[in-house]
Amino acid sequence: MNKIDEKEILIKSLGLLYGLKNKVITINESEQYLFCPRIIKELQEKKCDKNILNLIEYCCEIEDIESIIPEQYNNKLDEFIEENLRQLRVYNYELGKNITKNDSR
Repeated sequence: MNKIDEKEILIKSLGLLYGLKNKVITINESEQYLFCPRIIKELQEKKCDKNILNLIEYCCEIEDIESIIPEQYNNKLDEFIEENLRQLRVYNYELGKNITKNDSR
């Protein structure tokens, strides 16, 4: 799997996490799009980066977190968002893109 495809997965993941955080999508919807074991298996078969696989695996536990420890739900979403952003920064660097707040592209 190439870096651009992996970056697209991170962007999709970030959008889903923000959607969950802002209550504009459901956990079930996030599972249909990305956060499910079937997708992890497909990504493994395509030799996706293990850091991305780990992030998606953790995100598959969102429903469990919400039902078992709901008081930690928002904090966990924030942690997943931060990890997602950290990984996107790595991909920007590896792809030779120096994206800053002032970049208008």
